[in-house]
Amino acid sequence: MRKLTQKIKNMKKTIEETQPDPKSPHYRVCLYQFCLKPFMITDRNSEYCCKEHYDADYNRYRRNKKDDISNNSSSDVIAAPIQEEVNVLKKNIEILSKLSIDSTDGSIYAIESLEGLGFDYRFNTYKFPLCNTDNSYCIMYGPYETFLTSPTEILIKYKTN
Repeated sequence: MRKLTQKIKNMKKTIEETQPDPKSPHYRVCLYQFCLKPFMITDRNSEYCCKEHYDADYNRYRRNKKDDISNNSSSDVIAAPIQEEVNVLKKNIEILSKLSIDSTDGSIYAIESLEGLGFDYRFNTYKFPLCNTDNSYCIMYGPYETFLTSPTEILIKYKTN
């Protein structure tokens, strides 16, 4: 058990020490407004490069909420380039929510038809490799998972936990 724990710690250190690779599913940009540096995540839910930036952002959010500033929302904290990405991601999720998707098996849609609706595949919530295939990924858009079934079609399903 100790060897496994040590291996996991070493893997996390290796991921943290490597240069950020924009093509990696572990690549993120820190959401702290004064940082915005690219980094490689070790935790799937991490959106900040360090705990201090998360705490500073969270404390700012709490102060704004406490002061009852209605015109200042958490989206004001996000920088302009990242705000554009967030807007495109929200549009992608909105497009997927308008589609009729089977709740158990999902539904298959043509890639061209989704692109015609304005769907942009580059902006997603999370992307991870599938363990049973080479070079295949599950790409998440909010509560939806997508899988490439053929070069021209994707399977869209509701995310299951």
